[in-house]
Amino acid sequence: MLPGLLALIQAIDWFGPKEYAYSLAIPATILGAYALLAWAASWTTRERRALAA
Repeated sequence: MLPGLLALIQAIDWFGPKEYAYSLAIPATILGAYALLAWAASWTTRERRALAA
């Protein structure tokens, strides 16, 4: 699941709209993507531990 989510985020970065001027949207987007991926990794770990128990 995590590799697919990483590939989706990367595809959005490649093919999404580009910011030509530096603005607060750029670091906010980076922070949002990092938070989403960190949450997904945490959720996946919890699910795997629950299945292993």
